[in-house]
Amino acid sequence: MPQTPLTASKIRSHVAAALIVLPLALAAGLSLWPSDAPHISTIVILPAEVRGVDDPQSLTYEITAALMEYCRRIDGLTVLPPPVEPVKDVSAVEGADAVVLAAATVDAGLLQVNIELWSPQNRRVLWRKAYQGPRRLAAEIFQSAGRGLQHALR
Repeated sequence: MPQTPLTASKIRSHVAAALIVLPLALAAGLSLWPSDAPHISTIVILPAEVRGVDDPQSLTYEITAALMEYCRRIDGLTVLPPPVEPVKDVSAVEGADAVVLAAATVDAGLLQVNIELWSPQNRRVLWRKAYQGPRRLAAEIFQSAGRGLQHALR
């Protein structure tokens, strides 16, 4: 059976097909790759650090309470009380598989909340995400942050 020579258009179509299939195959392979994420059964949620408001205690309480509420809904996860003394380094937190740090900034009517999940054993960030919106929607922003943390811990 005689072979037909590859034309430039056939070569281009094979290259285009390969460029489409290769990223899809890589994405599928990476999603099935075993994760090295640690098993987290115990966490500590440190009080949120709040900047840009006259009364930071109120927002600190609201953020921390929202995060605790969503974490307590996770079966098999124990939420430990935060240490009495302020924590300067996450590695100083004992008895927890992970530490949650929250920081909020209010500026020009906008609220930004940053949530980070840290491993105290190796001082590594396991997950982080920022949430932003108008200050008047603070409760909804805190709920979104709580749901995001809940999802990251599952």
